[in-house]
Amino acid sequence: MLSKKRILWILVALALIGTTLVVRHERQQRKAIAAAKAKRDKVRRAKAKVVVDNEPDEKPAPPKKVPKATVLSAETKTYLAEQAFISALRVVFQWRSQQPVTPETNSALLTKLSAIACDDLSPTHKAAWQSLLQSWKLSSDPSKAADPQLKAQGQQAVDAMNALFQAHGDGDLVL
Repeated sequence: MLSKKRILWILVALALIGTTLVVRHERQQRKAIAAAKAKRDKVRRAKAKVVVDNEPDEKPAPPKKVPKATVLSAETKTYLAEQAFISALRVVFQWRSQQPVTPETNSALLTKLSAIACDDLSPTHKAAWQSLLQSWKLSSDPSKAADPQLKAQGQQAVDAMNALFQAHGDGDLVL
């Protein structure tokens, strides 16, 4: 009679052989299924190619998307223009604070102030800014600097610009 150890080893060997046979059989089935699927796909691609060849080659291009245009109200446009104006004015004042006091820097200051865009400002603020620039340019002429009408006009322009700065929360800018 066989010993218990031999019977146990024989059972283990049979289990391993059985497992190996089952795994091989499943692998062969998966390969057969994959081959059949590949054959079907090949036939489908061949049919699709024939159908595509029968269709015209040129397809109309899809229409280009037009970007949405942002429409600003007149008040918003004016507000943004005023903000840009104040920022540009602040940059010029910062530049001036770093320059020595000479006639050349004063003329450069007037040039920089004249270059600030004021086209989109409200008509009253634009007129005040133009008036202020004119009075600053004329203040270099001694005969025009003493003119009371010019001084009054310049003061009105300064008041209008300071009111603009206050309205935008830039009270630290004072002309």
